[in-house]
Amino acid sequence: MGHVGRISLLRAGVGAGLIALASGGAFAAKDADPASRVADARAAYEKALADLQAAEAELAKAEAARAAAPAESAQPTDAALPAEVVAKEPGFFDMDSWDKSIDIGITGASGNSDNLNARVQLSAERKTSKMESRASALYRLSQSDGDNTENRFRFDLSNDWLPPEGSKIRWWARGAYEYDEFQAWDHRLSASGGLGYELINNDKHTLVGRLGLGGSQTYGDDNEEFRPEVVAGLDYAYQIKDNQRFVAGTEILLDVSDTDFWRTNSFARYEALIDPTNGLNFKTGITHRYDSEPGGDVDKSDFEYFATLGWTF
Repeated sequence: MGHVGRISLLRAGVGAGLIALASGGAFAAKDADPASRVADARAAYEKALADLQAAEAELAKAEAARAAAPAESAQPTDAALPAEVVAKEPGFFDMDSWDKSIDIGITGASGNSDNLNARVQLSAERKTSKMESRASALYRLSQSDGDNTENRFRFDLSNDWLPPEGSKIRWWARGAYEYDEFQAWDHRLSASGGLGYELINNDKHTLVGRLGLGGSQTYGDDNEEFRPEVVAGLDYAYQIKDNQRFVAGTEILLDVSDTDFWRTNSFARYEALIDPTNGLNFKTGITHRYDSEPGGDVDKSDFEYFATLGWTF
């Protein structure tokens, strides 16, 4: 029972008690006028009733305000909350915010010749309202009759700072480490950054052009040197279905101190999530590297075709 109901019962009880008291007192006192005592009791009752009605109105207003308070605060805006209460985007090093996958492709032959081709790649992607981040570690090994014909490792890390609403211009930065047993160098570090422009960006297609500056440094060769580079590239993604997409990209890196030296990195890849419950996926594609001055007996152009099975976690 609410406060208003209890006040109503109290009002009735007080009124009845006052009338009974006045009536009983009138008949008990022999020298008192009964009509006068009843009139006094009625006046007291009416005053008490007026006070109870005022209290009832105040309590009704208080209960109405209390009932409205939860509804008003059920959906507070960020502006109404303290800064430390407003939800923040997950940090760059929050591993739960990354979609991770491992992809493996192995082929081999044994008999007249023994061949092994292995490709293992670890990948991670992260997208928030403010940035897109990607990391990838790729290892390739090929053997023929026990001798290595390819032994290469590459690690890539990239980050795009997405444009604010109404803009198409974004910032980007990329870095890479490479090891290759069959290059004139053993190790190469490279980094670059600049501006990107969203040529297309909708629910199905994304096409971003990039332009920036960077450089690369090789180690383990006779001519270790730093090469300042101008970088231009295109990145494309097509979301075919919820579980399928096609991605491709290309970039050219031109040595500004020696325009005879330039290199390119290109790829195209189809991805399909086969089993969403277990994260099983299939990927197939092609990669191409070109180096105008690879050194030694290494070919300038390097193609790779691949098909892998993997798990997303």
